[in-house]
Amino acid sequence: MKREIITTGDGSKTIHMPEWNEQYHSKHGALQEALHVL
Repeated sequence: MKREIITTGDGSKTIHMPEWNEQYHSKHGALQEALHVL
């Protein structure tokens, strides 16, 4: 399974899996995801 490191909207990095069009953190960024969750 191929993995790519991409830069998200807030400048943080996340792992993207093109075969599934999925990523570990939101494309908006880890900071925005954390603020949304908390």
